[in-house]
Amino acid sequence: MVYQWTQSEKDRIVENILEIAAQTHKKPNPTGRNINISITYENQGKISHKIEFNLSNKYLDKYENFKKKIMLKGKWFDKFTESSISSRLDNLLIDAVQYQDSNRLLLLLNKIIDYFDNYHEKVTVYLPIDGMIFEEDYLEIGDIVLKQERVKEEENFRKQLFAEYTTIAEEKRAIERAEEETRRIIDILRYANAPSKTVIGIRGDINPIHYTVPIISRGELIYMKINQGVSENTTHFIESMKDKGLFELAKLLKKDYSELSEFERTIFRGIHWISLSQIQREPENELLNLITCLETFLTAEYGNPITNTIAEGVAIILESELEKRKIIKQSIKEFYKNRSKISHGGNKAILTSDLDKLRKLVIEFTQKMIDLRREFQDRKSLLQWIEDQKLG
Repeated sequence: MVYQWTQSEKDRIVENILEIAAQTHKKPNPTGRNINISITYENQGKISHKIEFNLSNKYLDKYENFKKKIMLKGKWFDKFTESSISSRLDNLLIDAVQYQDSNRLLLLLNKIIDYFDNYHEKVTVYLPIDGMIFEEDYLEIGDIVLKQERVKEEENFRKQLFAEYTTIAEEKRAIERAEEETRRIIDILRYANAPSKTVIGIRGDINPIHYTVPIISRGELIYMKINQGVSENTTHFIESMKDKGLFELAKLLKKDYSELSEFERTIFRGIHWISLSQIQREPENELLNLITCLETFLTAEYGNPITNTIAEGVAIILESELEKRKIIKQSIKEFYKNRSKISHGGNKAILTSDLDKLRKLVIEFTQKMIDLRREFQDRKSLLQWIEDQKLG
């Protein structure tokens, strides 16, 4: 939604810019530390000349904070990068330094606001995706369409999987948004295949799935193949997503982030931590990611994670029988001991069997949260329900 600027707001912007402009210096100011600002002035898309001037710390901070307030109030970040917005707003200061004319500055401000508010160039971005054996014509998840295209490499053509994303934004911001949305979809795809490790991601984000290591053993040179994870076909992902209700969950990604409930946002954060755990090469980092997933759900908004609370919460959600709950609670507390030693520099070895057990618990817990997402509006209501179960 476009913000409607009032005339008094625009007048205050002009007054503040003129005040700051009056404090600029062509030469270093003898008092205080000076910051040099070099701004390239653009006229109809062409660089016309460069202006350099200085502001003291006090007025530089004031100027940067003032720009930040304008950016946030204007709500232009969907279409423009922060640097793009900032550079256009810099033209206000340039004009004020050169002309000190409030009427001229107001006209320029209106042009800048109009440019941001009415920008309507549609851009389609194609991000290369690695780690999935794609067998469909296309697969739509949220705002992303996965599809294969033929690409040329030297003299040959090959098929490459792309994530297609279309939006109204300048090119750099369109790429940023495409990456943001694609990574949210990749989180879901990795979760769909958990607990198996699925190395799928935007090209450059992930390590090669398979690679060969030469080693010398017993006087012989041999080559060992190392597998970082599995590369599944599309059919497998689709079946897993249907079984876990992830296509329904992915529909929420079409909403604006502000339209999601606090609990829905929490679910996506939890899935993100599981997704990160899938691509960790060090077991200590995977354990930290998985524990953080549980804390995402079971820590009060402004509270610190408490081991006993987390352990009891997981046990109550996953089991109804007392003895089974006790076993899960104790297991989680043991994992927390490992986590504490890792965080404080201890040399605690993480057994593969223990990590497998934690991964299974975290995925089962997260799936419960997905299945129960309509029962809770936020984490507070989840934590209250857990407390009620203790008393019941």
